[in-house]
Amino acid sequence: MERKNIEFEAYQNVDNLQLTELLEVNYIEFESQLDLQIRSFLSQTQIKTIEGNTNLPKKRGRKKIRPLNPTKTEIMDKFWLRGFREFMKINYGELKNSLTDKEFWEFFLGRAGNPGKKRKYLSYSKHYKGFLASNKSFCQVFISWMMLYGSIKIPRKNFKGNWDLYFNYLTTDLVQPCKDLVTASDIKESLRVLSTVFHKYISYVNEKIRLTNTLTN
Repeated sequence: MERKNIEFEAYQNVDNLQLTELLEVNYIEFESQLDLQIRSFLSQTQIKTIEGNTNLPKKRGRKKIRPLNPTKTEIMDKFWLRGFREFMKINYGELKNSLTDKEFWEFFLGRAGNPGKKRKYLSYSKHYKGFLASNKSFCQVFISWMMLYGSIKIPRKNFKGNWDLYFNYLTTDLVQPCKDLVTASDIKESLRVLSTVFHKYISYVNEKIRLTNTLTN
């Protein structure tokens, strides 16, 4: 009987060892692929989605920055930056110990850091966005948030814009200026940190959608 127990324990140990090795190999492979994807994303430059036709007669007035996207820049800035701010405010208690530059986050998430009258920044201007993009902690968390949660930012029912154009604006105009300050390792670490609140945040989003549907039906 004792011999059988010893053999069974040995069998278990072999299985555990093989499972551990398998998990390690899979994680190494996953981490390698993640590194490649992050490096590829960070190396991408902003691409114009439409090229002007030189054969067409030139129109008078200021040239449109995004000819296919009629939505005002500030509307899209508010949509995404408020969404990110909301996410951080909800989860800051659980994330703050893993974040750098707490002074920045306390300002950004506080009343003074929200653009408006009698605040440091009156609007979602180039100066405000430049201030955000000059902070490394913001950049690495914002890019990671875009990768993990950007597509979960569900538009309101009365959303009149084009979702593809909104998301393109996020990944180019808002994320692009942040890329210079971060490395793939920075992003990978922030992805790890933000993933710790994934289930909690998804539950929050689903409940918010449910309540909205209940009130509007």
